[in-house]
Amino acid sequence: IGGMLGFDAGEEGKRLYRLKQYSDAQPYLQVAAEWGFKDAQARLGQIYFKGLGDVEKNPLRGLAWLGTAASKPSSTGFVGIYERALEQVTAANRDAVDRAVESYTKRFGSGNAAVTCKMRKPLGSNMSTLSCDYDDDFVHAGELGSAWPPHESSAFTL
Repeated sequence: IGGMLGFDAGEEGKRLYRLKQYSDAQPYLQVAAEWGFKDAQARLGQIYFKGLGDVEKNPLRGLAWLGTAASKPSSTGFVGIYERALEQVTAANRDAVDRAVESYTKRFGSGNAAVTCKMRKPLGSNMSTLSCDYDDDFVHAGELGSAWPPHESSAFTL
């Protein structure tokens, strides 16, 4: 998986996610999420937030990815998913969530990785939609799958 480009990993992860093979989808979605693909970030966030498949439930990690997918510019769908998940977080854990989302967005948000997103109005339409461009010359600088360093606040219960 490590040699796979973000787009290809995202497509395989999406296919496995749709088949509800969450444990198999997770490593592919991780690669694509680190490349900046918002759809992969949202799916990966759901896997961690809910503990889908055999993936260990980690609400903070899930919220970090969901918040990155929802960071501007983003679709209302991704924003809604994040906001509904955030409603379950206690006030005591809110600062940890905010810090995790800020850290992830800085590393993997639009324009910081291989994908840059913008809200665009298609010709002849008044409705803006999320449009993302993929930079196929992007070189991932870190070790894939290393986005979550262990630390004392890596998990909390909702």
